[in-house]
Amino acid sequence: MNKTGFHLIQASAGSGKTYTLVYRYLKFLLESTQPHPYRHMLALTFTNKAVNEMKSRILEQLWKLSNEAFKENEIRIELSKELSIEPLEVQRRARIILRNLIADYGSFDVITLDKFAHRIVRVFSKEFNLPPGFEVVTDATPLLQETVQSIIHDVGKDPFITSLLTEFSNEKVRQENSWDIQKELDQFAALLVNENDQIPLAEIQEKTPEDHLLDVELITREIKTCEQEIQNQVNSIVSLLTEMDLDLADFKRGLLKNHIEKLQQGKWEGLYKNKLELSLRGNEELYTKTTPSDKASKIDLIQPQLLAYYLKIKNAVGTIRLLQKTLKNWTPRVLLHSIEKRLIALQRDKEIQLLSGFNQKINTLVQGQDAPYIFERMGERYSHFFIDEFQDTSKLQWANLVPLIGHSLESEMHSGESGKLLLVGDPKQAIYRWRGGDLDQFADLLQLKSPFQIQPEIENLSFNYRSGEEIVRFNNAFFKSVVTHFESDFLKKVYGEDSQQKLKSSGGFVKLESIPETKTKPERIPLYLEKTITAVAEVLEKGYLNNEIAILVRTKVQSDEMVSFLAENNIATLSSDALLVGKSLQVKVLLALLKLSIQPNDAEQHKIIFDAYWEQLNSSSEDYHKTLMEVLHLNTASFFTSLCSFGHMHFDWKASKELLLLDSLEHWIEHLPFINPSDPFVLSFLEEVSVFSAKNTMNTSAFLSHWNLSSSTIRVSMPEQLEAITVMTIHQAKGLEFPVVILPFLDTSLLPNTKTKVWFPFQEGHLSTIKWSWFTFSKDLMEYGARGNELYEKICSESAIDEVNVLYVAMTRAVEQLYVITQQTGPESSPSYAQLFANFINSIGKDWNDDGGITFGNPVRQAIREEPPQHKKLKIRDLLFRKSTSWKKQLVANQPLSLPSQKAQQYGLFLHEMMAKIKTAEDVEDAFQHEMKPYDLTPEEKQLIKEQCIKIVTHPLIKHLFNGRGEVFCEKEILIPKGETLRPDRINVFYENRKAAILDYKTGTPRQEDQIQILSYAKAIESMNIVAIEKFILYINEDITVQKIESL
Repeated sequence: MNKTGFHLIQASAGSGKTYTLVYRYLKFLLESTQPHPYRHMLALTFTNKAVNEMKSRILEQLWKLSNEAFKENEIRIELSKELSIEPLEVQRRARIILRNLIADYGSFDVITLDKFAHRIVRVFSKEFNLPPGFEVVTDATPLLQETVQSIIHDVGKDPFITSLLTEFSNEKVRQENSWDIQKELDQFAALLVNENDQIPLAEIQEKTPEDHLLDVELITREIKTCEQEIQNQVNSIVSLLTEMDLDLADFKRGLLKNHIEKLQQGKWEGLYKNKLELSLRGNEELYTKTTPSDKASKIDLIQPQLLAYYLKIKNAVGTIRLLQKTLKNWTPRVLLHSIEKRLIALQRDKEIQLLSGFNQKINTLVQGQDAPYIFERMGERYSHFFIDEFQDTSKLQWANLVPLIGHSLESEMHSGESGKLLLVGDPKQAIYRWRGGDLDQFADLLQLKSPFQIQPEIENLSFNYRSGEEIVRFNNAFFKSVVTHFESDFLKKVYGEDSQQKLKSSGGFVKLESIPETKTKPERIPLYLEKTITAVAEVLEKGYLNNEIAILVRTKVQSDEMVSFLAENNIATLSSDALLVGKSLQVKVLLALLKLSIQPNDAEQHKIIFDAYWEQLNSSSEDYHKTLMEVLHLNTASFFTSLCSFGHMHFDWKASKELLLLDSLEHWIEHLPFINPSDPFVLSFLEEVSVFSAKNTMNTSAFLSHWNLSSSTIRVSMPEQLEAITVMTIHQAKGLEFPVVILPFLDTSLLPNTKTKVWFPFQEGHLSTIKWSWFTFSKDLMEYGARGNELYEKICSESAIDEVNVLYVAMTRAVEQLYVITQQTGPESSPSYAQLFANFINSIGKDWNDDGGITFGNPVRQAIREEPPQHKKLKIRDLLFRKSTSWKKQLVANQPLSLPSQKAQQYGLFLHEMMAKIKTAEDVEDAFQHEMKPYDLTPEEKQLIKEQCIKIVTHPLIKHLFNGRGEVFCEKEILIPKGETLRPDRINVFYENRKAAILDYKTGTPRQEDQIQILSYAKAIESMNIVAIEKFILYINEDITVQKIESL
């Protein structure tokens, strides 16, 4: 590490980024002689998965460093050299830190950026006027839709909103669009939670309704002024031609004639999609070769004047079209202030807060408070900072972190002990511009433009440890070819010679395949699907398993297409959407029942239930429609009576709907034969209901509202070793790796898509009071003056960079084999992935006519790598248990001195037997009365053991575990893959809030191995959809000692 302590690491895909982060973290830990250096270290990353991986690796390496059995450990040797201390000293320090860290686990701050932001907002909730117990919502869409709906519902009540929305709807009809205004308002409301839109929105929100009215008047006047300017210039052209005895027909192909006629008719659309301007600039002929020479001379003479008139008209037309687009989206911007106020009120009423708003709140805080004060309020004092995936850190996140980090780096540097900052990232994997990611931050640091008084030392991790040799060679060559076709200095720098990765692994295979060039997407999709399934079959023939294959796509629509097609061909798949609890038909039935309980007689809900019932009956499709029509429109009670009359079901709707929320659900699950009570989706749904009910209310309407807000994020945890092909988007696959990766649909355009929205700034002149215009991106932008042209080029450049980065992420996920499926196209076609591949194969002397695709490397599978065992993700209720005996052996030594030594083993067995029977404090007496076993112990000795049991169940730290709440598992063995087992002594599971507590019994003095063991239990249980875990170790000696291990 350099003297300044500021280090920037460029870590290309597969270059050992996590290893480097962990190594540097360990180095900072061990170079300190303090017992708790981790308390002053903050590591930030983006996902919980990345957090868990980094924490696990740090703990694993600390354990190895502290264990004599791993004295040849590579990291130990390297740390010994770099820190200039003996290996035994490394071991000693690691042992001390590991022991302290486990005992003080809550200070082990490896967390997500969102969690760090949440922590700050929670501490300063009073300053932000937030309720102290607010719940965090990550998906803003349902709440924004509810906000917009509440605004629309005010039509007829609020005169201002009524007038505005009525006119907006009428205008849509006049433009021959749907009168429905919800979609446009939803799109605009979404800007409120998008970091990239905050500057324009802030300026618009400063305006009052009166200001908006004045702006409309200004726009209307300006349009009329421009229309008059156009007419004046047209008249000038006509007068000039008359003066020169020329006619519009004298000009080639009637270009000028058609242009003037369209202007006179006010038809601006497509006005400049011809060669008239090129002709007026002298790049094309203005007249034909048969034009008389005298007329040709006159045309040549007035050509500069015609160009001047043309450009003035073009500028006026551009202004009109820009202002018309501005007015088209005027209603949403006028309502912006009302929407935001309503959104804030909804959050307050529901006692929730959108995660997306945290960074803006923190920004106001860091601007007004010093870093020491913020850290003091948080109870923390950080001096060492680690930021992972720096390329994805948003502008606002970085702006908030800079003052906090800068204080530690700079003030401590002056005092002689510098703070440290390690940034790790890869600009080639920056794919989140749409949520605030700013590549300029990374580029500035690479150019030594630091926000601190210190400059970074830059290091490049050059080796690829992930992918086989041929994959690395291919990607090096391909992306080197890609950047030759762009003018972007950024792309040339990050994909240039310095980014070429060095080889570390042998083998690897790449296959490029293509579909014929087609004109439409519906024609291409089946071709891609067929190519993909052929590739899957080829991979399986090589000996790969389904769960070793990943199909990565660009969009969710493509994912759905692929999953459906593979399912039709009896190929099992696993996708993110497939794990959504709300996708389950059985959960849909439960939701339909809940809706019917508050709004009965709804035919839509009846059909959901009927479909599930009919599928369970397995009846013929011929009777389906006839039977459905007989029952669909009955009242709900009669509907269920009819279903029962068909047989296979006994169900009393009237009785069930009178029950409380959870009781109703349990009743339905018990009595409806088409709902499986052990189905993981049903269990996950019940868990969500339980958590909601524990925190809020048993009100059905309130829960349904909560479900609408949260359902898009609630998924079932599935076993990682499930025999299925993974289908996911490239964004979801970032940070992951797979033995085989198949990439279909690779024909994406590099240009912005038609849904991209643009903020156009009115920064100069009398129109500057309008501030901003918001509309859909198109080539029309180039007609809106110099600023329009500049904006068009900027957006196109950013889009190309983003798309190339997405492609890089996709092509660097493969470990052994990579299949690329694109579309045949010419090198001169419009910018797209297909064009990039066409350019590349042309540069290497290949073409798409090569049989069997274009291949690189040996297609035969290399030796199968032995994967480390993985904990299987299971539901708590699906755990398989069997009786354990190991705990009995632990309680033989170190017994209370009051017992004769020869009784020690019997004591241990007896105490074990008792604690296995005692689930609540009330069970102690009953256990001794009715569960007595024929151990050779005197009444006095048994009384002594009973007193020990009472001490355990009444101990202040753990007595809440014996109060009868939740479900208790004593001495149960958890079965996990490959024959491994975990055996906690006691688990309390609280289903209502997805929490658990682990209690493990030990004897003797506390050891770090005991703490590592209970952490392994917690990690396994945490993967079972448990959100919080308490961990206790109880030491049974003459005294009862309880140690609490802080929650993960």
